[in-house]
Amino acid sequence: MKKCLDNNNPNAYYIKGIIRYFVLNHSDVGLRHIGKAADASQKEATYMYAMLLLCRGKTEEGTAYLSHLEWAKDTTMAEACWKKIKTSLHGTKVARKNCYIISLRNMKPPSVCHSRDLNNTCETCFIYKQMLKFIFMV
Repeated sequence: MKKCLDNNNPNAYYIKGIIRYFVLNHSDVGLRHIGKAADASQKEATYMYAMLLLCRGKTEEGTAYLSHLEWAKDTTMAEACWKKIKTSLHGTKVARKNCYIISLRNMKPPSVCHSRDLNNTCETCFIYKQMLKFIFMV
Protein backbone atom coordinates (compact mmCIF):
# COMPACT_ATOMS: atom_id res chain seq x y z
CA MET A 1 0.00 0.00 0.00
CA LYS A 2 2.82 2.41 0.89
CA LYS A 3 4.42 1.97 -2.54
CA CYS A 4 1.08 2.69 -4.23
CA LEU A 5 0.58 5.81 -2.12
CA ASP A 6 4.15 6.95 -2.85
CA ASN A 7 3.31 6.66 -6.56
CA ASN A 8 0.09 8.67 -6.10
CA ASN A 9 -2.20 5.78 -7.01
CA PRO A 10 -5.74 7.20 -6.65
CA ASN A 11 -7.23 3.79 -5.81
CA ALA A 12 -4.77 3.39 -2.94
CA TYR A 13 -5.69 6.83 -1.61
CA TYR A 14 -9.37 5.95 -1.89
CA ILE A 15 -9.00 2.65 -0.02
CA LYS A 16 -6.80 4.20 2.66
CA GLY A 17 -9.33 7.03 3.00
CA ILE A 18 -12.22 4.64 3.51
CA ILE A 19 -10.28 2.70 6.13
CA ARG A 20 -9.25 5.85 7.96
CA TYR A 21 -12.67 7.53 7.77
CA PHE A 22 -15.02 4.64 8.46
CA VAL A 23 -13.00 1.93 10.21
CA LEU A 24 -10.42 3.83 12.26
CA ASN A 25 -12.64 6.89 12.82
CA HIS A 26 -9.90 9.30 11.70
CA SER A 27 -12.33 11.34 9.65
CA ASP A 28 -10.12 14.32 8.79
CA VAL A 29 -7.23 12.15 7.57
CA GLY A 30 -9.63 9.82 5.77
CA LEU A 31 -11.39 12.73 4.09
CA ARG A 32 -8.05 14.11 2.91
CA HIS A 33 -7.12 10.75 1.32
CA ILE A 34 -10.52 10.39 -0.35
CA GLY A 35 -10.20 13.98 -1.61
CA LYS A 36 -6.82 13.22 -3.13
CA ALA A 37 -8.34 10.27 -5.02
CA ALA A 38 -11.27 12.46 -6.12
CA ASP A 39 -8.86 15.12 -7.40
CA ALA A 40 -7.27 12.37 -9.52
CA SER A 41 -10.73 11.69 -11.06
CA GLN A 42 -11.35 8.34 -9.36
CA LYS A 43 -15.14 8.15 -9.85
CA GLU A 44 -16.20 6.39 -6.64
CA ALA A 45 -13.88 8.65 -4.64
CA THR A 46 -15.43 11.68 -6.33
CA TYR A 47 -18.91 10.54 -5.33
CA MET A 48 -17.83 9.61 -1.79
CA TYR A 49 -15.95 12.88 -1.31
CA ALA A 50 -18.93 14.87 -2.58
CA MET A 51 -21.30 13.05 -0.21
CA LEU A 52 -19.01 13.51 2.78
CA LEU A 53 -18.54 17.21 2.04
CA LEU A 54 -22.29 17.68 1.60
CA CYS A 55 -23.03 15.77 4.80
CA ARG A 56 -20.51 17.87 6.69
CA GLY A 57 -22.25 21.07 5.55
CA LYS A 58 -19.83 22.05 2.78
CA THR A 59 -22.61 22.39 0.24
CA GLU A 60 -20.88 24.38 -2.50
CA GLU A 61 -17.74 22.26 -2.48
CA GLY A 62 -19.69 18.99 -2.32
CA THR A 63 -21.99 20.06 -5.14
CA ALA A 64 -18.97 21.02 -7.25
CA TYR A 65 -17.42 17.55 -6.82
CA LEU A 66 -20.72 15.83 -7.54
CA SER A 67 -21.01 17.85 -10.75
CA HIS A 68 -17.79 16.18 -11.98
CA LEU A 69 -19.96 13.08 -12.44
CA GLU A 70 -22.17 15.11 -14.81
CA TRP A 71 -25.34 14.05 -13.01
CA ALA A 72 -27.30 17.03 -14.38
CA LYS A 73 -27.04 15.51 -17.89
CA ASP A 74 -27.45 11.89 -16.84
CA THR A 75 -27.63 10.34 -13.37
CA THR A 76 -26.23 6.97 -14.53
CA MET A 77 -22.63 7.59 -13.37
CA ALA A 78 -23.69 8.88 -9.94
CA GLU A 79 -26.04 5.92 -9.47
CA ALA A 80 -23.31 3.45 -10.52
CA CYS A 81 -20.91 5.03 -8.03
CA TRP A 82 -23.55 4.84 -5.31
CA LYS A 83 -24.11 1.12 -5.94
CA LYS A 84 -20.36 0.38 -5.81
CA ILE A 85 -19.95 2.40 -2.61
CA LYS A 86 -22.93 0.72 -0.98
CA THR A 87 -21.42 -2.67 -1.82
CA SER A 88 -17.93 -1.74 -0.63
CA LEU A 89 -19.23 -0.34 2.68
CA HIS A 90 -21.50 -3.33 3.33
CA GLY A 91 -20.72 -4.60 6.81
CA THR A 92 -18.92 -1.40 7.79
CA LYS A 93 -20.56 0.66 10.50
CA VAL A 94 -21.21 4.08 9.00
CA ALA A 95 -21.94 6.52 11.80
CA ARG A 96 -24.81 8.96 11.37
CA LYS A 97 -23.15 12.05 12.72
CA ASN A 98 -25.37 14.84 13.98
CA CYS A 99 -23.92 17.24 11.41
CA TYR A 100 -25.03 14.82 8.65
CA ILE A 101 -28.65 15.02 9.79
CA ILE A 102 -28.50 18.81 10.10
CA SER A 103 -26.98 19.12 6.61
CA LEU A 104 -29.65 16.81 5.21
CA ARG A 105 -32.41 18.95 6.74
CA ASN A 106 -30.82 22.07 5.26
CA MET A 107 -30.87 20.50 1.78
CA LYS A 108 -34.50 19.35 1.93
CA PRO A 109 -36.26 20.32 -1.29
CA PRO A 110 -39.71 21.89 -1.52
CA SER A 111 -42.65 19.53 -1.01
CA VAL A 112 -43.46 19.53 -4.74
CA CYS A 113 -40.34 17.41 -5.34
CA HIS A 114 -41.69 14.07 -4.00
CA SER A 115 -38.82 13.83 -1.53
CA ARG A 116 -39.84 10.31 -0.43
CA ASP A 117 -39.76 8.85 -3.95
CA LEU A 118 -36.08 8.03 -4.58
CA ASN A 119 -36.76 7.03 -8.19
CA ASN A 120 -38.35 10.35 -9.15
CA THR A 121 -35.69 13.08 -9.14
CA CYS A 122 -35.11 16.51 -10.57
CA GLU A 123 -32.22 18.95 -10.30
CA THR A 124 -33.73 20.40 -7.14
CA CYS A 125 -33.98 17.15 -5.19
CA PHE A 126 -31.24 14.96 -6.71
CA ILE A 127 -28.52 15.99 -4.23
CA TYR A 128 -30.89 15.68 -1.27
CA LYS A 129 -31.90 12.17 -2.30
CA GLN A 130 -28.27 11.12 -2.81
CA MET A 131 -27.46 12.39 0.69
CA LEU A 132 -30.49 10.58 2.09
CA LYS A 133 -29.37 7.29 0.54
CA PHE A 134 -25.80 7.80 1.73
CA ILE A 135 -26.67 8.71 5.32
CA PHE A 136 -29.21 5.94 5.78
CA MET A 137 -27.57 3.45 3.36
CA VAL A 138 -30.94 2.85 1.74
